[in-house]
Amino acid sequence: FIFDGVRNSKMTNLSVAEFNGVFERKTVFFQVLKLKESFYLWIGDERASMSSLCMAANNPHSAMPLSTNILKGGGEKQFGERLAGKLSKRTGLLCYVSCNLPATAEQEMLQFVEGRIVEEIAVNPSAFGVTVA
Repeated sequence: FIFDGVRNSKMTNLSVAEFNGVFERKTVFFQVLKLKESFYLWIGDERASMSSLCMAANNPHSAMPLSTNILKGGGEKQFGERLAGKLSKRTGLLCYVSCNLPATAEQEMLQFVEGRIVEEIAVNPSAFGVTVA
């Protein structure tokens, strides 16, 4: 994984969580780096590459978060940006998303990926820095 050197350090505000999901016999890996008031989510396959990076933040003047591509790479180009916006809105946090799935990823796979992330936020919100009231 991308952040194997960082493991829930007591000296920093960083923590790393990993999970995965299987879609049509293909394993999708997820890694969350929780930062102070933000998180970074890496999504990919066994290649463990980083070819894209998007960022989103809530907008006090609109219901829609602001989002942008920081590093434009391969794969589904708009998916990472849309996902970052949805996650920022859901969590209320600044959100970085690096989506490194093949350019041939089908819509059903992308829906699976989004659903798997929402499921993980529900069962492990602290991994994303989400506080539950």
